[in-house]
Amino acid sequence: MNKNNKLRASATSCLALLACLTAAPTTAAETVIVPAPQEVSFGRGSFDINDEPIALSVASGGVDLSLELEQLRGELARAGAVLAGGGDAAGVTVHLELTGSGKAGDESYRLRVEKRRVTVEAASEPGLFYGVQSLKQLLRAHAAAGAIPVQSISDWPDLKFRGVLDDISRGPVPTVDYIRHQIDRLSELKFNRLSYYSEHIIQTRSHPEVAPPAGSISIPEWKGLSAYARERHVTLVGNYQSFGHFEKSLAHPAVRALGEKDRMISPVLPESRAFLKGMLDEVIPAFDAPYFCINSDETFDLGQGYSKVAVDKKGLGEVYADHINWLHQQASRHDVRMMLWADIVAKHPEIAHRIPKDTIMMPWDYSATGDFVGMITPLAEAGYDVIATAGILNSYRIIPNFDEARQNLRNFIGAAVETGILGAWTTVWDDGGMALFNHDWYGLAYAADQSWHATGSVEKDDFERRLRAGVYGATDSAFTDALDVLFELDGLKPTRGFKDQILWRNAIPSRGETGHIDAAGWADVLERAGRAGELMGEARLAVYREDADVYVFSAALFETLAKTRLNALDAAANYSLASRYQFQDPLLARRHLLKTLDLLSEVAGGWRQLHDRYESLWLRENHSYSLDHVLDRYREHIDNWSDAHARVKVSLRDLDMARAIEAPTNVRLSIEPLSGQYFMGWLELDAFPAGDTAAPLDVDYLAESGGEAAARPKVTNTIVSDGRKYRWHRVLANAPDVVDLLSLNPSAPEQTVIYEFAELTSPDDRLAKATVGSTGSIEVFVNGESVYRHDGERPLVIDEDTIRLPLKTGKNYVLLKLVRNGGDMKFSFSLPDSQVAAHKNRYQILN
Repeated sequence: MNKNNKLRASATSCLALLACLTAAPTTAAETVIVPAPQEVSFGRGSFDINDEPIALSVASGGVDLSLELEQLRGELARAGAVLAGGGDAAGVTVHLELTGSGKAGDESYRLRVEKRRVTVEAASEPGLFYGVQSLKQLLRAHAAAGAIPVQSISDWPDLKFRGVLDDISRGPVPTVDYIRHQIDRLSELKFNRLSYYSEHIIQTRSHPEVAPPAGSISIPEWKGLSAYARERHVTLVGNYQSFGHFEKSLAHPAVRALGEKDRMISPVLPESRAFLKGMLDEVIPAFDAPYFCINSDETFDLGQGYSKVAVDKKGLGEVYADHINWLHQQASRHDVRMMLWADIVAKHPEIAHRIPKDTIMMPWDYSATGDFVGMITPLAEAGYDVIATAGILNSYRIIPNFDEARQNLRNFIGAAVETGILGAWTTVWDDGGMALFNHDWYGLAYAADQSWHATGSVEKDDFERRLRAGVYGATDSAFTDALDVLFELDGLKPTRGFKDQILWRNAIPSRGETGHIDAAGWADVLERAGRAGELMGEARLAVYREDADVYVFSAALFETLAKTRLNALDAAANYSLASRYQFQDPLLARRHLLKTLDLLSEVAGGWRQLHDRYESLWLRENHSYSLDHVLDRYREHIDNWSDAHARVKVSLRDLDMARAIEAPTNVRLSIEPLSGQYFMGWLELDAFPAGDTAAPLDVDYLAESGGEAAARPKVTNTIVSDGRKYRWHRVLANAPDVVDLLSLNPSAPEQTVIYEFAELTSPDDRLAKATVGSTGSIEVFVNGESVYRHDGERPLVIDEDTIRLPLKTGKNYVLLKLVRNGGDMKFSFSLPDSQVAAHKNRYQILN
């Protein structure tokens, strides 16, 4: 903690002690505001909200405060107050006073609640606006009691730049009305910057073909939103992806030829620069911020297409820097500073001197822990303004993981305050395309708390108490109690990590096939999700009820996921019994078929309800664009269960006609219980063509990059073999026990070698039992040592071979090498005797 923070903490402690000595013995003498004010002291008594008419008065020096007054009138009315008319005595007053003596950028304010008068005073209009937001929360929190405790607040922000960056290019594209709603709520939380990560959704005159008609926002609309935000002291920061992550624009035939491959616009083509210049010349002026974000992160395709000659000659970093400098020139022509994601500069520090010093660097890390100061310091010491970029962890998730997010936000934003940099973004990414923004307000409120008044700890209970009272005006704790129950699902095996892939795994096998379902933990999921849904449904929120609605939906989604697995097993068992008794006891067989139909119907109906509720929740926030991409997957579940239901009805008819019913495989109910800890997530390397190699297992395809024994890859790492680049990327199987490599790599050659990598953390040194199955040759390495090898083709038998993994305490590295020789390419890998937590390609033994 720096000297100023120590002095501030000391002063705050003294004020808190004084409050304890002078305040009346009531639990109401606690701050209820989000973000928490810097200094609060309480006195005796209270300001009565609805005992007599309240007069509003203003001393603004001619500055228009109509918005602040309008907001106050609305909040007073919600709290049950009556505003004084012209003939009423002005004995009880709410007074706004703008002194006009503040410096530019001053956002401080004072708020005094006395028995018959409330005063909000600030030297500048932003400060007065923020004081009004705090008063709104006091009214909201104390409306039920009818009185606000006497108190004095002196408040100011720790960070100058307090921003939110919302991804609107990976599926959901908010409507203009919803963006206004976001601006209203974010300004209430005292955020002062807002940006929308944009790839293809900005509709321009120069390239109208790129933006989707049902999901784009036009330049005039952005200008209108900028003005709307400015009135609420939020600067709307322009944003356009200008290098990597260009696949959405490249998907259009008119732009496709500009792609380095399919994910990045080529930096060396004159046509690319002409395209970008046309876009930037329209997009940059639509925003009035003094800076503009060109993104330019994760440029994995660089050197793999048109730019290969330049990269081979100058190096990847130099070619990257050339393009960034050109983009800097485009920003400078519009008199704005360039904002740049710092990941490529961090990987290539040798090019830092090539990037102009007026660039605002944005290091990013969304982990719970990390060396956040270590990410910031080199950039700051190099002379750049820096914005720390934390995140709400909702990418590829059904709901965000707020336990991790709170730690990330607290630590990274805290590092921003500690190092004295410009400020912090809180990012909301929509990878996976199904995220609902109303899921994110809890995390955004916590980020606002830390950005305005950074604390030394997570302080979940105190934050949630203020969240319920000041933000939602809740009269009970049901909202956060429900969240606590819902977040317990993250600790259960089936739902750990809240990964969205579990939504789309079909529990009903295809006709003629046998499926496997691991039932472990799903009964707990069903119970807890049901409890969370009931609690959330009972939450009494005075405002923003839509936040509870999305969590009621999420709880129902987890319930349906559990019923899908449990009912599938139960339906398969009942159909099996019907098959057994169809001749010796047809009445008993009929009862089992009816039970089977009920089970199938319940799940099909559950997915139909989810489909309709999701559609409604989506359209409250977003354009219709991309909605069907998600709804089609819900319909796939409905169709599969309805198809099984229709087939069982045919069997019921056959039974009634004294004919043999269909076999379980023909009605898609050949389902067997499964147990074990199967590895579904892996880091996979692009497929190597094996050609006519006689023994691919004897060839080290990683030799040019350190060899198989040294493989410790990270996502997006690349290697070179025979002059060709191969990239590591994450994959997740769409089955509970088998990884089908051909479904993940449909263009893989007939003779192929593929590497799969996982990290496995062990609590101690041990020999762990593992089981392996494969359709072809396979070799398993642990920490660089080969521990198992099978040569030759064979049909897949799950868990066919048992091996021992020599694990050491801490991280272990598991590398699988698999060979295809013209047929299928599937494998299974399990630790049957271990309890395992999984996150992406990282696993941890718990027992």
